[in-house]
Amino acid sequence: MNSKNRLPFLLLFLAMVVKFAWFYNMLSVTSNYFFVIIFTTVFYGGLLLLFSKKPWITIGLASILTIIFECEVLYFRYFNKLLSFYNVSQARFVNSVSNVMLSLIRPGDIILLLDLLVLAIILFYNKDLLVLKKRFKIVTTAFVVILVPCLTLASFGSDFGISVMNQEFFMYHTKDGIEVYQSEITDESEPVLMPEPISIHKPEIIPDDEIRLTGLFKGKNLITIQVESLQDMVINKTYNGQEITPFLNSLIGNDTFYFSSYYQQLGKGNTSDAEFSSHNSLYPSMESISYLRYQNFKFSGLPVLLKEQGYKTLAFHGNEASFWCREEAYPTQGFEEFYSEERLDINEVIGMGLSDKSLFKQGAEILSKEKSPFYGFFVTITNHNPYKIPKALVTIDLKPEDEDTLFGRYIESVHYTDEALKLFYDELEAKGLLENTVFVIYGDHHGISAMDKSYNESVTKFIGEKYDLDQMMNIPLFIHAPGMNISENIDEVSDQQDLLPTLKNLFDLKDDSFTVGQDLLNTNDHFVLFQTYMIKGSFIWDDIVFDMSRDGIYEHSRAWNRKTKEPIDLELCRDGYERALYEIALSRYYLENNIVVSE
Repeated sequence: MNSKNRLPFLLLFLAMVVKFAWFYNMLSVTSNYFFVIIFTTVFYGGLLLLFSKKPWITIGLASILTIIFECEVLYFRYFNKLLSFYNVSQARFVNSVSNVMLSLIRPGDIILLLDLLVLAIILFYNKDLLVLKKRFKIVTTAFVVILVPCLTLASFGSDFGISVMNQEFFMYHTKDGIEVYQSEITDESEPVLMPEPISIHKPEIIPDDEIRLTGLFKGKNLITIQVESLQDMVINKTYNGQEITPFLNSLIGNDTFYFSSYYQQLGKGNTSDAEFSSHNSLYPSMESISYLRYQNFKFSGLPVLLKEQGYKTLAFHGNEASFWCREEAYPTQGFEEFYSEERLDINEVIGMGLSDKSLFKQGAEILSKEKSPFYGFFVTITNHNPYKIPKALVTIDLKPEDEDTLFGRYIESVHYTDEALKLFYDELEAKGLLENTVFVIYGDHHGISAMDKSYNESVTKFIGEKYDLDQMMNIPLFIHAPGMNISENIDEVSDQQDLLPTLKNLFDLKDDSFTVGQDLLNTNDHFVLFQTYMIKGSFIWDDIVFDMSRDGIYEHSRAWNRKTKEPIDLELCRDGYERALYEIALSRYYLENNIVVSE
């Protein structure tokens, strides 16, 4: 390399260092941060220089990789995880959530274009400035072709290697590609093995003769409403002197079981996984969309059990029937009728589909023509990121600093959905359906990410304490039955896996099929695990929150008390970590072998 080549190489190298320092900062990498930056810089630079004799290939490759880097950042901002080749199965749904993806772009993302700009200037000035001599090209080729796969395989042997492999872009995707390939070539007839039992202390099970409220709702109609992006942080709260959710607030203490420490349970299918978990009390797939992966499997979930008791089972959603593979999955999930965009009057569109108010109005009319008992399952859509409600429909006043911000729009949107729920309730009352109907209302997942600094600041100010992952994934659950004369506010930890066992007892549905949840009204065991947004192995057990480190090293994790926010010794979390891994493996054993239903 002669002296006139050194300056362009140095400028390009510095531009790439800045690019990847910013890239890994946005991915919240902390462990081995500088090593990861330098490794990616050297590998990426070497990859580009292999084609330096053909500038158009160099620029093209750099552009493609930069787009992938930005997609990685956008995905991380939404899911707190890196992209996987498993996500290919979700590509068909990208168009439906394109507005969400665009809303995640930040001005600082332009830094990812820095090396492209420097590269273009250098090549425009003299396309031969970056051409490597033969001996340098041999070394570079060996580094690019051999080193990353070898290092990826070797990394399994040390904490340092595992940490780097789970964070560095090229090594992570090499490992991910190998894992996906191995899963694809595995013989589908080969069963997933039962995990080895673990020995940990768990609370005693309540004896059968002490179980309470069995059959309380037996024979009643059931309406379940899965509300898009509804977080518990807005329940019973005021904003700028106004109730955010006045209707939902009115249910608390009024013939309602209200669970304020209820948590989402998702896999690769996001909203559809909230349905899958709630109906089946099973952990969703992390390899694919659960509705797609298990669409032909046999289940004994809530719609199936109610159908067996003579209930008419109907599902309502104001989007395309094919979205999240619902059209294919709902029959095996137990639904006889599915009212989607194709069967509803799309007379008012907000965001991704039919407005909540119109969905509920049409749904109430359809249900009023059904004989009792029936099960109506509604999935709302209006309160979906980026939360843009037409101004004419906004009925809550924002503070000036929150106008046209995601947080402000969320407040407007969730207030609109609360109004829609009230109108639905009143409509059912007018049609004489209220007295004999049980309502279950819960959020599908969080609405505002705790990983985005600007969003975090707004929510932190609103709730009066640091907005963290446990608060982010805290959704509300209401079980309301007019006239039951029982009201309980329950703050013990629970999640969407627990809904089915709870309703099985309340509706006296007999079934011995495998489930992982607890009857929330008859348990001393309050344990929730996570696979999405927090890394597998993370959990909340009573008041202990354990956040498994994203680099895969247990000692790099963090733990705190969910109420006091005080840090907790990681060694106190070992049992919970082992339990989380075991329960995920056990659920996967039953699902992948299609033996959930007891014979």
